[in-house]
Amino acid sequence: MSVDPGTRVYRGPSLEELLPRIREELGPDALIVRQREGILGGFAGFFGKRCVEVEVRQGTARVSPSLPPRVIADAYAGAGADDGWGVTEQSDDRSLVQTLIAQASPFVAELALAEERAGREPALLDDEDGEPEEEKAPLLARVRATRAGAEETAAALRASGLPEEVVVATLALVGRHLRALEPDAAYADLARRALARTIRVRHEWRTRRRTIALIGPPGAGKTLVAAKLCLAYAAGPGLATVALSLEEPRGAVRLGLLTEDADVELAIAPTPAVARRAAAALGGYDLVVADTPAFAPARPASIERLAQLLAALKPDEVHLVLPAATPLAAAQRALAAARGRVSVDRIALTHLDLGGSLGGTVGLAIRERRPLSFLSGGDLPRAGLRAADPAVLAELVLP
Repeated sequence: MSVDPGTRVYRGPSLEELLPRIREELGPDALIVRQREGILGGFAGFFGKRCVEVEVRQGTARVSPSLPPRVIADAYAGAGADDGWGVTEQSDDRSLVQTLIAQASPFVAELALAEERAGREPALLDDEDGEPEEEKAPLLARVRATRAGAEETAAALRASGLPEEVVVATLALVGRHLRALEPDAAYADLARRALARTIRVRHEWRTRRRTIALIGPPGAGKTLVAAKLCLAYAAGPGLATVALSLEEPRGAVRLGLLTEDADVELAIAPTPAVARRAAAALGGYDLVVADTPAFAPARPASIERLAQLLAALKPDEVHLVLPAATPLAAAQRALAAARGRVSVDRIALTHLDLGGSLGGTVGLAIRERRPLSFLSGGDLPRAGLRAADPAVLAELVLP
């Protein structure tokens, strides 16, 4: 490597460690004219140390701005905290990734640029012993393969419809932690595991009885999910179950047809007054699953009616039901419209059998910190319902 006679070359673990020596030898006005990062030493491409090499000459120094400093995330903050439902969540990884997401949100553009720079192929610096080029080939191949895997995975995550801050945080978790422990693992596999750690799920309860309300926009499939829940819990654990429709009698017919062959009672409460009486009358049942009138974000009257019905019923939990392939913007509008008058506790996804990307709905759940509860697919009331699982959801987002 040729060096300008007027410059001096310094090598070290980081620029910060080199600066005091540079200032001492060349003075405070020293000017860095070139900087490279690479790997120094090692054997057969392994155990090399990261190294920064700079060329410096005396002159007027100019300071380049850097990314804003970050607070170091505590990966174990809040670990093992009880969520108030009798369920202890493993929140160490989620706490770390939520911190990464929070930090990423204001600086997505800067982080994307930093990610691009970090993905560039590093120069393999000649060490003091003049290591032969053939010894560097395995390491160079690994660097190139990792870079290609990272670029393909990042493109796939973005194509899935995930919010950009979730993509950045997922890649950051892979780069900072998972790949360090499993350098030979496929980058996409590590990304799925990183994404799974950000997904919260909650579908169980530990109280003696439960009232679950399902809300959603037209065509979301909440009536079928209500029937599936009733049939599953009536047949499995044998809970005394009621299918409660808060729609007008004509709208309640489908729920009745879907549950008529099972040991499931049907009740109809189309007004707040009737819903209030139903809540008291059905107190002896183990499980009440309430199907509600569809609401539309552009129709405030539909949201107001829904809010009045739920205020009278007082359910223990409210699930927002969305088609799994709903784009992020549409899912965000549905949640925002409901949130103005209704407290949404969980999100259930439907129409999994129809295909499409889940990045929008899963990304909404991560961004809004809402746990996912149930996954539903198919038209049969006795099949196609399962509990949400982070690993399964990550696989669906990043096939």
